[in-house]
Amino acid sequence: MEIRVYLKGTIHYKFNQDFMKKFNLEVGRLLGWLKDYKQASQELDIPIALTMKYFNNSIQKIQNSNIKLLAC
Repeated sequence: MEIRVYLKGTIHYKFNQDFMKKFNLEVGRLLGWLKDYKQASQELDIPIALTMKYFNNSIQKIQNSNIKLLAC
């Protein structure tokens, strides 16, 4: 992530696109919005090869009681 602060008081944020793709896919999967990698590819407009690589590829460390924090 890059943050630039300008003298006139504006702040510009630039997020890593690969991180944001994987983050959105994981949040959608954990919250039940995305059922499989094919749906994730269509909904998030990500190539199917990337969704196959990212989908269900992480160790779930988030407890059910904390999952709502992702949607804030």
